[in-house]
Amino acid sequence: MWLRSIVDFCSNNKISGFLNPPVGDELDVVDNEELSIGVSRPFAFQLPFDDTSPIALFAGGSGIAPFLSFWQARCGRTWGKTTLYLGVQSRDKLCYESELCQYVNEGSLEVHTAFSRDSRGLVYDSVSLDPVEKEIPPRYIDGLIVEQGQSICDLVMSKKQGGVGGYLYVCGSVGVFDSVMSGIRKALCNHRSPTMETVESILNTAFAERRFMLDVFMTPKPLPCNRPTIPLSQLALHTEHKSDSHAWIGVHGKVYDVTDFCPMHPGGTNIIKSTAGVDCSKSFDLLAHTNNLEVSSLLTKYYIGELSPKPTYTSEQIGTLYDLWSSFLQVATEQVVASHFEVGMIMESSIVWFQGDLFNMGGVRRFYHYQSRPLQGAFSALFGPKLQEMYLKISFAFANAASSATLSKLPDVLGMVARTKGSGDAVRASNEISEIGQFTCNCESARQHEKGIITYAQRSVKYDMEFLEAIRDEACTGVDAFGTIMELDATSESQRIAALAAFLMQYLHRYPARLPACWRTCRFRSGRRPD
Repeated sequence: MWLRSIVDFCSNNKISGFLNPPVGDELDVVDNEELSIGVSRPFAFQLPFDDTSPIALFAGGSGIAPFLSFWQARCGRTWGKTTLYLGVQSRDKLCYESELCQYVNEGSLEVHTAFSRDSRGLVYDSVSLDPVEKEIPPRYIDGLIVEQGQSICDLVMSKKQGGVGGYLYVCGSVGVFDSVMSGIRKALCNHRSPTMETVESILNTAFAERRFMLDVFMTPKPLPCNRPTIPLSQLALHTEHKSDSHAWIGVHGKVYDVTDFCPMHPGGTNIIKSTAGVDCSKSFDLLAHTNNLEVSSLLTKYYIGELSPKPTYTSEQIGTLYDLWSSFLQVATEQVVASHFEVGMIMESSIVWFQGDLFNMGGVRRFYHYQSRPLQGAFSALFGPKLQEMYLKISFAFANAASSATLSKLPDVLGMVARTKGSGDAVRASNEISEIGQFTCNCESARQHEKGIITYAQRSVKYDMEFLEAIRDEACTGVDAFGTIMELDATSESQRIAALAAFLMQYLHRYPARLPACWRTCRFRSGRRPD
């Protein structure tokens, strides 16, 4: 009986079409078949605390469901303007029409519709405050947004950007979300910005200010079985910190390309981007995403392959080295992502460096704090306890497996780190950073060296990112070496361990060897020398 009720409810267009087409009189279902039904409540998908804030509701099909309570809570009770943009297949499938007309007539709600398979359109009349029937060619919601672009642009743009700083809510399938975002981008291009870079900046500001709220869903589908196996090193290279790269994440042995999903992530774009390039299974478990049917169904769209599992080694010592090296690779990847976030905040926004035509000291302070951390801290995350543990474990493995004649060839990695940290180039590089710090206390002097400071900052963050990327890339090569070494023909397990340890030690030696060049580069990038 409960299934029949759901089917009847579905036929009245009150829920999604998961059970469409309606089952026949004989019920085309298997006896005792279980149907998973979940209730999900996105906690961020709520009305703004300020009742005077204008809101726009974008719904596609059954996505209108949560907005019923939204307009009932606001209409006639708040001063803020409420506008509904609704896309459905036809006029016959328009839900709550009588209730919507009532609120429209009262002047407390504005409704705009788009019918994709029906030319019997409804147009909002701002004079009579009534939806008027009009012959309109079938269209999707993105066409409706472009038509209403002027008012929507005002809502999207923050007050600092010249808009009203409205709150925008999108509910529907992934296709509806893509259509809404496409329409908003076109509207911004038509009415506010000639370039896509500025459009993305406006949208990023709206997401950063938590004025874009999403409740996006999709029907689960089986995962394809012909996807490739992706090694850990390839996953680490996809962190989307470059314009032409993608964001990949690993979750419980599977890899997903979440580049297109980042803008619709309910927790914000940066949360999911911060996990790019690594296995974030533990984070998924802590956030209770693993057993969430809605999350699982969304991820199926972005599945691209299986993550290579940890190899099975006959030697426990090799397994320990693999765990250490893969853990270091994750740290190196996280450093690339974290540094990219800071670099983006410093260099990608003109507001950081200028307020109108005046040089902004806030940019100098932000850059000074950023640059002090990696240099004066000697990249502690990369050259701290984790590197020391790897060096000692690899040295121990090499000492046990190799002959005594080769032990004298072990490089003094830890000594190199200590000596480089106290070298003259490191001291002079720190002094250069101190000069930038002095500018933060002397605005007049900073404005006299405006060009030099900005050029110094641009080159500094560029070389910092190149340094971190090089460390990450070499860590990727080290992980791949485990598979290559294990395929070698070796007379004994000790010979195999010795070959692996020798190879890894060569790459460990490269890490501190890069530090002098990094500090030497910093030394010649003075904020007082624009050229």
